[in-house]
Amino acid sequence: MTAVPASAAVLEEVTVTAQKREESMQDIGISVTAFSGDQMKALGIENAADLVVHTPGLNAVSPFGAGSNVAFTLRGVGLNDFSESNEAPVAVYVDGVYNATLAGIGFQLFDIERAEVLRGPQGTLYGRNSTGGLVHFITRKPTPEKEASVELTLSEYDQVRVEGNASGGLTDRLWARASILYNKHDGYIENTNPGVADAGETDNISGRVQFLYQQSDDLEFLFKVHAGESDQVGAAYKHTASMVGEDGFDSVEVPADVDIYGTCAGCDLTGYRDTTGDFYKTENNREPFVKLDTFGSSLNIDWTVGDFDITSITAYEDVEKQFGEDTDSGPAPFIEVTNPVDSEQWSQEFQIQKSAERSRWTAGMYYYMRDINSGTRTDLSRETFIGFPANNNTVTQDETDSWSLFGQYEYDITANTTIIAGLRYTDEEREFDMVVTDENGILPDPAFAFTEATAGGLTKHDTDNLTYRLEINHHFHDDLLVFASTAKGVKGAGFNIDLGIDPRTVEDIPFDEEELFSYELGFKWTLLNGAVRFNSSVFYYDYKDYQAFSFEGLSNVVSNKDASIYGLDAELVASPWEGWDFNIGLSLLDTEVEDINTGVSVIDRELAMAPEATFNALARYEWEAMNGVMSVQGDMQYVGEQYFDITNTTLGTEDSYSVGNLRASYLTASGKTQFSVWVKNVTDEEYRIYAIQVPGLGFSQSMIGQPRWAGVTISHNW
Repeated sequence: MTAVPASAAVLEEVTVTAQKREESMQDIGISVTAFSGDQMKALGIENAADLVVHTPGLNAVSPFGAGSNVAFTLRGVGLNDFSESNEAPVAVYVDGVYNATLAGIGFQLFDIERAEVLRGPQGTLYGRNSTGGLVHFITRKPTPEKEASVELTLSEYDQVRVEGNASGGLTDRLWARASILYNKHDGYIENTNPGVADAGETDNISGRVQFLYQQSDDLEFLFKVHAGESDQVGAAYKHTASMVGEDGFDSVEVPADVDIYGTCAGCDLTGYRDTTGDFYKTENNREPFVKLDTFGSSLNIDWTVGDFDITSITAYEDVEKQFGEDTDSGPAPFIEVTNPVDSEQWSQEFQIQKSAERSRWTAGMYYYMRDINSGTRTDLSRETFIGFPANNNTVTQDETDSWSLFGQYEYDITANTTIIAGLRYTDEEREFDMVVTDENGILPDPAFAFTEATAGGLTKHDTDNLTYRLEINHHFHDDLLVFASTAKGVKGAGFNIDLGIDPRTVEDIPFDEEELFSYELGFKWTLLNGAVRFNSSVFYYDYKDYQAFSFEGLSNVVSNKDASIYGLDAELVASPWEGWDFNIGLSLLDTEVEDINTGVSVIDRELAMAPEATFNALARYEWEAMNGVMSVQGDMQYVGEQYFDITNTTLGTEDSYSVGNLRASYLTASGKTQFSVWVKNVTDEEYRIYAIQVPGLGFSQSMIGQPRWAGVTISHNW
């Protein structure tokens, strides 16, 4: 008997829960991209950031490299601030639980049922309000029937990746599922400095255990515990000697024949310039490291009482991280930064839903508390920084306490037309303390203090706000949905970090909440008896008090500015012939941030991490062979020119680039065993994923993308 393909069609339509109930993605007036777990396997999506390759308008920001802080940017809405306590405007959920701490988001994916990416403000149905959208990962749940699978990947850089899971009934009513992942590989950035390990090395293990108890057909309990441990040699920065441009604020490369700092031609302030001549080589003297421990648990209760569906989600998340870098990326001691993070988060969500013949409604309450202790230790070379404070310690305590009431109502005006209205009220308090000390005694003790005693009410944000969603959906026929919506999202106020180098006042620390007003018009069209899906939206975002991040002098600063975004998303999914699948995605953006202060002028600029155009494409063919099924596929992503900083500097500009991947697989006749060979970044494209400009110290930091990477994967299901 010929095997059935593992996922039928890699691009099959996925049932989503974007509106808190199972629906076809083609029947909801929300711009959403979704993947089943089988699709993610076939597409080579192994970690949260891999989604960007196949999702129009989605980008991932990782200032410290893979495995550390990850923040998503969606339709140009995002956060490129690397402060540990800040939250991203694109929220990340796992099984309905919001993950606040950026250090805990760059996780490996394993035993996943599906992933959903929702664009635009989300708050009238979800626990934590978000301005840009959300990314939701749903794991596979326990089953009454026994099942198990194992997957082994061997690849370049001595990678060994093992994933396994087992599920089954312990009793008639109690089912369990256990999932585990181990991933290890060597560094892919060679360090030519003797005795210092190659950068980008990973060694992590993660596990998850779930118990599902069905008290009755109307009441069930799902308890989950997950934990992970990661020990990495971080991905080192690529160094570029830089200087301030002629306009007084631009960051440009130091000419190779010019000695701008009195050290040597083409060099930075320390007398260093990159001489390796290789994109994947570095000479940093300090071994960068990331040590990450995560733990979490949750209890989901689903209860049906008459016509009402009631859900409770109680969750706890703990993230502990130690991070260290060679900030200047050179062979001599100059600047070294170390960041500790200890974050605890509690959340409680209640929802109640009811459906009638022509109406549906959801109401909920959400409570969220996070306590994060963090800071920055900055070690400066005394030989270089005569008179500067060396060995600074910045210690912060950040507490957030938030509760919300939210609801959404849908009414079918006619059989083809539905109106939707949602409202959310949020009350949030945030308290922040920060103390900077200089261990060498050059500055007073403390060097800077932002506490209630020194800053009074500036250390607290106490805000409340109303956000909303209004939408109308009309089916011109069963296969064509047109929708129009407007929504408001709010991201909470925050605080800047003082590194103890640049002078600050207490008034520089707080920044206000941001508001985003969204206006969107779109359609979802299914053609050729379901063989083709074409979805597209145009949108306008009006930002009030956008939280704009910039690196001013030697410090990172968030300030409130007005901004606007015009854009278009489009996705075409087609299976026009037997065995063939195609996917094409496009995102176009036009962005503007007003009144950016460069230090010498006030000008309008474009948003950071918001390329004007991104394009993704995939082609896949499968056929019967050797009494099983063979498949080959190729995919690529084009990313247009983008800026890594809000001032749009020369060295902070990344030219357009394209990354392609190839995969070939064989599924045996039993449908249980699959062999795959794959190559990522086939052309070995050299590109940057982030950059920070520090022309005042004579260098630019660049975080680079991974090189070509080939391997084999074998999986078996029982």
